[in-house]
Amino acid sequence: FTASLYANPGQWDANFGQRAFAHSIPTGFKSLNTDNFPINTPSIIRAQKQFAAVIYSGDNTEYRKIPLDFKADLVWFKQRNGTASHVLSDSVTGITKHLTPNTTAAQSTPGYPYVSSVQDDGIILRGGASSGGNVSGRNMVAWCWKAGGSTTVTNNEGSVTSQVSVNNEAGFSIVTWTGNSNSSTTIGHGLNQKPDIIILKNTSGVENWRVYYILADGSYDFTYLNTTGTKNDSGYALPTATVFNKADTNGANMVAYVWRSVPGYSKMGSYKGNGNTDGTYVPCGFRPAFVLTKINDTMNENWTISDSTRSPSNPVDLFLRSDETTTDSTGAAKMDFLSKGFKLRNTDDKTNKNNATYIFMAFACLLYTSPSPRDGLLS
Repeated sequence: FTASLYANPGQWDANFGQRAFAHSIPTGFKSLNTDNFPINTPSIIRAQKQFAAVIYSGDNTEYRKIPLDFKADLVWFKQRNGTASHVLSDSVTGITKHLTPNTTAAQSTPGYPYVSSVQDDGIILRGGASSGGNVSGRNMVAWCWKAGGSTTVTNNEGSVTSQVSVNNEAGFSIVTWTGNSNSSTTIGHGLNQKPDIIILKNTSGVENWRVYYILADGSYDFTYLNTTGTKNDSGYALPTATVFNKADTNGANMVAYVWRSVPGYSKMGSYKGNGNTDGTYVPCGFRPAFVLTKINDTMNENWTISDSTRSPSNPVDLFLRSDETTTDSTGAAKMDFLSKGFKLRNTDDKTNKNNATYIFMAFACLLYTSPSPRDGLLS
């Protein structure tokens, strides 16, 4: 648009397109118009539509709704004030079924599951005096991700057929297939870009959870989500924009949760600890609301899970361990969540041992709490 100064000082005449330009557009420039925006301009992801960390206090109410801004496809629960297993449910293998990330157990179908159903605007919990996701007296956290819904699409890009539920905007897919124990088998993941972290489990058998990841030096390793063990050489080719290799059991029902980094919303990678309370700064490109870490080399140590819903101000101190049933703990994962990343504020080996390598995954979101007996609150 153009603007010209009238004879009266301080009075302006603005042209917002109602008149033709007074002069020709200079060579190499275009008018300010959405039609002239670059075709490949990246979209701005609304993080609260893709991921949320929710806290609430159980009250035994049946079919209590915990509000979200999206329909969750992966929900990971942990009791914060008592020793209890983690519970993970997804909409593809069955939202009323349970996996336990801290154990090797097969997927179960409890009579009283944590989740009854998922809706476009929240998750519906079961109550129960001793089970379910809404037991009175239990302080809970639930980490929730959106994939592509419970209806999957057949993917034939790998050497075996997979079923995928894909949210390409958020770089997340849930993948299922039948195992065949062939190390050369490839699985289509549907993300159209190379994934950074793959978490997979045999849902029909007793086996470890495998976590595959790519380090800064390009090496492709794996470790176990349910143990404190260090890295193992994956023995597989790097994943591609279409497929990944896998470790599975012949005839097993397999599920994989597959992520790639998305600018402004998620970041997966590795960092070096420095053993100092003025700790390593890890750039993400956004203010994290959730950070998961694991030491990759030198020693066995726990996983840590931190979020700004349980610790809404810096330093973010409360953390949980994916490999244990323990309650909220402090100290070993203390960090600051900053505008473009996170900075370690502890000297503990779990997250900041000098010269040790750590893997991490981080997500942005808004803060969710549920202080009332019936309703959640978006803050």
